[in-house]
Amino acid sequence: MTAEPGVSIPYRAAWVPDDDPERDWDTASALALRWLDAEASHSGGTVVLVTHSFDNGAGSQVLSRFTRGRNHLTTRSSSLPGVRGPVLAYVPTSEVLALAIARAQGSALCVVESVSNPMRGWAMVTGAVNLLTGETEVLDERLREHLDRLKFYGNNGYGPKFDQDRARNVLDDLRTDGLLNVDVIVSALAALNVSVRGQEKIRELAKR
Repeated sequence: MTAEPGVSIPYRAAWVPDDDPERDWDTASALALRWLDAEASHSGGTVVLVTHSFDNGAGSQVLSRFTRGRNHLTTRSSSLPGVRGPVLAYVPTSEVLALAIARAQGSALCVVESVSNPMRGWAMVTGAVNLLTGETEVLDERLREHLDRLKFYGNNGYGPKFDQDRARNVLDDLRTDGLLNVDVIVSALAALNVSVRGQEKIRELAKR
């Protein structure tokens, strides 16, 4: 498992970035499933698909192997009793990613990214393998230090004013250092187990 800022990542990670408008979703999904099937063959278990709704990927031939309630779950239907194994997070929102992370503990997680919900921060924190290049994502050491501070202040979802003020200070420092990419910061916090509410609060604070 990969260890990054202040946390041990209890799953192996990979991703397919959405960096080419000509690449179709089945091509991206096939890459993800090839990696996940290898993980399942090595460690056991059943590959599980996690999406926002059962309609996501419904027309995909590659994803047709998944059946709702058996090896496909959503944020509205998140229980698969007795089913464990590697997880495919397909074009995840913050809520989908949180569910996928919870399901992947002790196993593996692959993200098929949508450009509308960037996941590069998550990939950097987890040291995810880019399945398009074979390279492992690396987290900038300066960014790591700022994320450590944000995670420390985020135990209450940045609800108390004192925590919000401290989070703003970190965001100001990130801006000064030229590192304030909100999408990167938010998905990195997801990898660090900051709640979805906390992620949304950081996005809100960064706009002020």
